[in-house]
Amino acid sequence: ITVEQLMREWLLYIKQNVKESTFAKYTHLTNAHILPKLGKYELRKLDNKKMDVFICDKLQNGKLNGSGGLSPKTVSDLLSLISQEIQFAKERNYPYPQNLIIHYPKQSKPQIQVLSTKQQQELEKILFCNGDSISMGIIVSLYTGMRIGEICALKWGDINLEDKTIYVKRTLMRIQETNPENEKRTKILIDKPKSDSSIRIIPIASFLIPYLQLIKKKSHCYFLTGTSGYMEPRAYFQKYKKLMSKCNLNNFNYHALRHTFATRCVEKGFDIKSLSEILGHSDVTITLRRYVHPSLDIKKQQIELLKSAVC
Repeated sequence: ITVEQLMREWLLYIKQNVKESTFAKYTHLTNAHILPKLGKYELRKLDNKKMDVFICDKLQNGKLNGSGGLSPKTVSDLLSLISQEIQFAKERNYPYPQNLIIHYPKQSKPQIQVLSTKQQQELEKILFCNGDSISMGIIVSLYTGMRIGEICALKWGDINLEDKTIYVKRTLMRIQETNPENEKRTKILIDKPKSDSSIRIIPIASFLIPYLQLIKKKSHCYFLTGTSGYMEPRAYFQKYKKLMSKCNLNNFNYHALRHTFATRCVEKGFDIKSLSEILGHSDVTITLRRYVHPSLDIKKQQIELLKSAVC
């Protein structure tokens, strides 16, 4: 059995057990990167040399547009799929490479973007002055930690201004078509958030309520557009970048709002368990590791708590 035959069978097997967005991602990675290089080989003849050549090629020349190599994270994702495929072969009693050792590339810790308090203040001045739904979407992300896909999928029916809550139950994204005839095309998918824990109720800070009341629309309307039509993340991100440029904050991606929210919460002594649930994490450890990054000022304050044994 070849790598391609097994990969096709594996994709069919997992299709009913994973989210459509996950299946689209796996299919794209398989068709675009794995099969063109490894698909022709018999699975049992996949050896360390072939894998090392594959890894090196992807790190140096893996981008589909020819502009360079893939990131270690993306290459690791490819290798993870191959590992799952081999495990699937074992379960099916297919011949598989028993001595194969996959060496994952070393990944550097991703740089976390967090707005300083001064930068956040400058940004908020412009956003509150504008007061429109596009600006308020950024404010909502800045004070709830909601992701861009969640904001794009948010409807007014999900917002209860009396209870001061937002019910996050869907996300909006553009994914790759999985139909071989349309594999170069994409489509919009509105689905449940990335995990069960991402379906959550988030409290709204009281000071935001008057601003939201000014732009409130009917329950079926999307928050960002005020109509029954959505705005996709790519379009919203372009509007976000234009607003950020007014504050000379062009280098901050949208996820920086989520990082900033978590960091501000920790700075103000927020309960970590509550913060973890607001962010939609399944475990507090994820919150601490990914999104909580104490500033140097906080570290200095903590150091000052130490007292000399002599004094």
